[in-house]
Amino acid sequence: MRNAAEGLSPDEAHKAVAVAYQRLMEDRDRLLMQMQMYVAVASAESSGDHEFGKPIRAAWSEHFYDFALLTFNGDSSEATTFLAFGMLINTLVALGYSPTDRVWQGFWPETVPRV
Repeated sequence: MRNAAEGLSPDEAHKAVAVAYQRLMEDRDRLLMQMQMYVAVASAESSGDHEFGKPIRAAWSEHFYDFALLTFNGDSSEATTFLAFGMLINTLVALGYSPTDRVWQGFWPETVPRV
């Protein structure tokens, strides 16, 4: 995704990174592992283990949030919106929605999963 955004304006990078993320989501196992990681952190925290999630949160902050923030010139609103769309994509793919389902209508056609 970093390569997709390299040298582009924030507007150009938005779509380029979204398309790159769509390609990553074609690997359903990768997506489900990512979602399971979030559940594992929540489960550990609810059981009193507050250490398990620390490195995962640190990696998420660095690899996702900071990347989005830098891509959108420090605009935290844009970064948050971008990440929110990513999580919605994760949820729809994990739930198995077909690319032709109406839930994808608000997305750029290039970012809708092909499988």
